[in-house]
This record gives sequence, structure tokens and C-alpha cells, in this order.
Amino acid sequence: MHRFTLLAVLLTTGCVYTSQPDTPTKADTAAPAAPPLVLAVATPRPDLHVHTETVQLPIDADDYSTYEGKTFNNMIDYFPTLYRYPPLPPDSSYEQSGIAKSFKDSSGHIQQISFGSEGGQDEYHVIYAWFLSKKMTPQSKARAKRLAEIYRAINSIKNRLMHGGTGFGHTYKRIAGYSAYDGWLYAQNAPLYTSGRFIAGRNVYIDSVKALINRELAEQLLIHEASLEDKIEILHKADALGRLITDSYYLQKAIAFTRSYGPYR
Repeated sequence: MHRFTLLAVLLTTGCVYTSQPDTPTKADTAAPAAPPLVLAVATPRPDLHVHTETVQLPIDADDYSTYEGKTFNNMIDYFPTLYRYPPLPPDSSYEQSGIAKSFKDSSGHIQQISFGSEGGQDEYHVIYAWFLSKKMTPQSKARAKRLAEIYRAINSIKNRLMHGGTGFGHTYKRIAGYSAYDGWLYAQNAPLYTSGRFIAGRNVYIDSVKALINRELAEQLLIHEASLEDKIEILHKADALGRLITDSYYLQKAIAFTRSYGPYR
């Protein structure tokens, strides 16, 4: 399913300040003065600008976010954390980005770009991933793709156990940033990770996920919130997750993601 990102969520057009009446009313004089508007300073990066009316960035193989080209270029100029290199982890990058910034456009109108909502944070991670992918080798991109599959499998298991919720959709999109960073990170420390002797650890991890599934569904089966078919389907998801974990790095990252965002959280 293709998703078009509504630009109104990220871009708010303000009004040019107009002059006030010569003779203020009593209410005017009693009202506290509005704090001065602080305008952000741009870091122009024309070398990164797009030259199309719109730009589409992938979320996964079947979904993408779409931005107006001019808005996207403003994001580049006012949010350099999006493409900082070496990168910060995506959540840290987001926290240091400034989140929302006001500025004057070429016509003198006040504009604001904000990533302050849950949806805005999702979009930040998608854009961050796109820029980081440009610095990655084909091998790192392939590893990031597999990590995204692992993280989304974990997210899907928790989604089924918890009967859905908007948080899983937000995590699904942010996985673009998490997997890109972890794929890039592997290349920086590849000699530390080997493919040998991880199978026992993977089996312990998958068994623990299955134990959690059985524990969570036991009560749901009693009160008819889940069926035996649901249980079988979710356990199959755990088996599929295990097949995605083919070396010690994938195992380490699967465990870390599970603790932060998965069924154990």
C-alpha cells in the first residue's frame, strides 16, 4: 500500500506580522507580551537538494513516503542532523535535531517544519534512513534489509499478542532508521562478529519468545480473546523469525530490539 505523506502535517505557513492599532485597548495593555519568534538559521546544502516536484523515500519494499521537493529541501537546510556523518543512532539524532524550526521563506512568510508529532518522528526516521543509505556499501544495505525483516517480525508478534494499536504502526516506520543504523554499524565492527557458535543462543532466544507467546495466549484462550488458530499462527511467526537470524550479529540485534520494542517490553 502506498502512503502519501500529508505536507500539512509537517509544514505550517504562518502570517506576516501586521501593524497594531495606534490606540491599544485596555485588554491589549493588560495582555502579556508575546515572546519574540526565534527564527532558525539555515545550513544550506544545495548539493543535497532534490530538483523534482516530489520525492519518494522507501519505508519498505512496498511502501513509501512522499514529500514536496521544496519542503524536502527546507528539511535538508534546517535539519542537518538528518544526514550527519558519522551518524548518531536515529533516536539520538531525532532528539538533537531541534524537532521544530521556524524560518522565513523567499517571500518573507514565516514557515515552520515540525517533526514533533508521533507521525513526524516516524518521518524523521524514514528520511534519516534514506540519507544514511547513501553512505552504505551494498553489503551494509543487504544487512540493513535483513535487520528490518527481523525487527518487523518481532514487531508483528507483539502486535498480534496485544491485538494491535497505533504504536506498532509508528514502530514499523521507524524501523527504517533503526535497521539502517545497525546495518551501517556492523560494517564498522565486522571483525568482532562471527557466524560460528550462535545457533545455541538463537535457539534459546526463539524458545523464550515462544514461551512468552504461550504464556500470553493462555489467558486469552480462556476468555476467548484468542483461538487455537491464532496461537499456531503466532508460533509460526516465531519460527520464521528464527530462520531470519543467521549469524551472531543478527541474534544480538534481535535480542536488543526485543527488549526495547518487542514482546518483553
